[in-house]
Amino acid sequence: MSELNLLTAEVGNSPESIVTLETIDMLVGMGNHEAKLLALLYFGSHGISEGRAAMHEGFLKFIGKDAKWKPAESIPFAYCEKSLAPYGHVVEEAVPYQSGFARGYKITDKGLGVGTAIAGQLLAWSLSYPELSLQTIFGPTRSSGQTRAPQHRVRVLMDLITTNKEHLSVNDMIDEKEEGSRSEAYRKNLINIDSACGALEQAGLVEVDRVVVANNTRYTIRSYDKPELSRSELSDVVNGVYEFLATCKQQGLDGFTYADCLAFVTERLRHKLGNIDEAQIRDRLTRAFTGATVLPGLERQDASRTGNTEVRLVSEYRAALQALFDTVLKIDGHDPMALATGHAFSRKVQSSEAMRTALLDKAYAFSKQAKGQPREATKQQLMQILNNVDGPINLSDLHARYENAFERKVTPHLVRTYLGELAADRVIRVIKIRGDATRTQLHNFYEIGHNF
Repeated sequence: MSELNLLTAEVGNSPESIVTLETIDMLVGMGNHEAKLLALLYFGSHGISEGRAAMHEGFLKFIGKDAKWKPAESIPFAYCEKSLAPYGHVVEEAVPYQSGFARGYKITDKGLGVGTAIAGQLLAWSLSYPELSLQTIFGPTRSSGQTRAPQHRVRVLMDLITTNKEHLSVNDMIDEKEEGSRSEAYRKNLINIDSACGALEQAGLVEVDRVVVANNTRYTIRSYDKPELSRSELSDVVNGVYEFLATCKQQGLDGFTYADCLAFVTERLRHKLGNIDEAQIRDRLTRAFTGATVLPGLERQDASRTGNTEVRLVSEYRAALQALFDTVLKIDGHDPMALATGHAFSRKVQSSEAMRTALLDKAYAFSKQAKGQPREATKQQLMQILNNVDGPINLSDLHARYENAFERKVTPHLVRTYLGELAADRVIRVIKIRGDATRTQLHNFYEIGHNF
C-alpha cells in the first residue's frame, strides 16, 4: 500500500466537489514546493525561534548530509517570510543577534495543528508519485495580478477532474459568459484560464487543441479618420486600409478582422495594378498594422486566445491528480481522519533522514529556480510564443507573454539576447519599425523568419 492510501479515500467525481478559494490560496502559497513543506516540518521538530543563520544551519542538518541540493542561507528564511508566515503557520519574532536583535521565525499553534498535517498529506502524495511534483501541479507562487497564477491552474485541473466529459473548452471554465465575450471580465478570465492551460500543457499534465482561425486578429475602430502622413507612409496598402475603413463606416461597423481587411486591400490592388505579389501585400499590410503612426485609430484585440480551445487531462496522470485533489477536498473540509493521518506521516518524515533527503532531491530535480533552465529550452519557448502571434511583436509584449505563459521570471535582457541568437541562426527575423509619435525612433519587432 502506498503512503497516499493512508490519507485518502474516494471523494467522488462530481461537479459539487468544490474547494474554497481560501484553501486553494493556502495550498498554492505554501504547498507548491516540497522544500517549503520540509521547512515547516523542521520548525515543528523543535519549536524555537531562529534567525536567518541559525535557521539555515539547522535546516541543512535536518535535510541530511547526502542531499544533492544545499539551499542557500536566504531560502529557508524566504519560505517563512513569503509563504509560511502569510498563512499563519510561522510568526516573526525578534531573536538575539550580536549586541542587539534580528528578525527570526517560530512555528505557531496553527502551524503545529493544521500546517504539519497538510504538509504530511502533500508529502505523502509526492513520495507516492515520483513522476510528478507539487511544483508541477501548482507552479510558482509569484504573480503581479490580483490573483495568483497557480489558482487558475488548480481551477483548470479541478474542472477537468470533476467533469464527466472527455474534454472541456476554455469557455466551459469561464464564469463570466453571461456578461458577453466582449466584456472586460470575460476577456480577463479568458486570458487567465488560457494561460493556465498553456502552463499545464508545458508541464505535460494536459493536452490542448487550440482552435485559432488564421488571421483572426480583431481590431476595434476608434477613429475612421486618416492622419497627416508623409508621402512615403501613404503607400497603396495604407490607402487601401483607409478605403476599407470608409466602407466599415458606411456599414456602421466598429470593428473588423485582419483577414477581412487583407481580402479587401488585395482585391482593390489587384483591380488597380493587375498582377500583384500577394505575399508582399500581406507583409506590407502586417507592417502597416504594427506601426502605430500610420493607423493610430485602430486598437488590436487579443487574437491568440479563443474560448473554443479544447483541453483534456493526460490520461496517465489522471489517477495521480484525482488522488491529490481528493486529499485537497479533505483538507478543505477539515476532515479529522485526514488531519490525524497527516500528522502521523509528518512525524514519520521528521524521524527519517532518508525520506527528507529523497523529498529535497525531488524538489531540486523539479525546481527551475534551483537548477536553472537550459538555454535551448528557453529559446524553444520563445519560438512557441512567436508561432502563436499574428505578425511582428516587440520585445516588451513578447517578454510579458513569455512570463505569463510559462510562469517564469526572466529579464528583458535575457529575452533580447536569445532573440538575437535566433535571428543569427535565421530562425526569426528582426524588423525595424518607427513606433514613437515623432516617427524618428526605430524599434525592434520580431517574427518567425518565413520571408528571408
